[in-house]
Amino acid sequence: MPNDGNLQDNYRGRVIFPIHNNSGKVIGFGARILKTNEKAPKYINTPENEIYVKSKILYGSYFARAAIDKTDECLLVEGYTDVVSLHQAGIENVVASGGTSLTIDQLRLVKKYTNNLTIIYDGDSAGVKAALRGLDLALEEGLNVKLVLIPDGEDPDSYVNKVGASAFIEFVNQHKKDFILFQLELSLKDVGNDPAKKSELVNKIAESISRVNKTEDFTRQQDYIKQSSTILNIDEAGLNALVNKYIRDRISSQERKSAFPGPDKEVWPRR
Repeated sequence: MPNDGNLQDNYRGRVIFPIHNNSGKVIGFGARILKTNEKAPKYINTPENEIYVKSKILYGSYFARAAIDKTDECLLVEGYTDVVSLHQAGIENVVASGGTSLTIDQLRLVKKYTNNLTIIYDGDSAGVKAALRGLDLALEEGLNVKLVLIPDGEDPDSYVNKVGASAFIEFVNQHKKDFILFQLELSLKDVGNDPAKKSELVNKIAESISRVNKTEDFTRQQDYIKQSSTILNIDEAGLNALVNKYIRDRISSQERKSAFPGPDKEVWPRR
């Protein structure tokens, strides 16, 4: 990077994290600043190219895959340092999303090794919102998604260094919450006695449950409907009907997209 006629390393003053693909080859770098600098971003990454596409990568997946397969669980954290610290503590079935919302490609990468995804994020409001983004996609993929929020003021990196590996794992196991029920309990705090907000929440939960629509997950879906209707104090049959409406609407939308291909696709055969 040129500066006053001289070349300077773009990653100067930063700790570098090599990013590997699924075969263990380095395809990019992440870099975290070492000193506080309000003008400089905390993290910078290799610009995306044909080889490095951030939405298709989970940091640490190459090194974690054996442990994920062995434990039948993938722990997902947000940052590079979280992964490094947990690995150093002996907790190796962990990967990071790199600060981005979860994508379908990342979720399918997890599913290669396990159906059990436990997301561990900071307990602040930003951490909660980050944890909830993209999780409906995980339900569609048939993943069993649990959520753990680290106590306020801590992140997985600082917390494992504070309490140690055994206490960290014990905390995770004791505080795992199902994604849909966690979302429901969290949202209820904001609803109060407002009928409009409650109606909006009922629709939101029904839409999430509707994504658990694979044949093998039917029992799981019905269990969500039963538990959610009890928590919301609404009619179970009514919630079931609303869930089925969202399923029908999604199927109809998919059929319309299939019936009307884009302009680059040929519809009629040439004579």
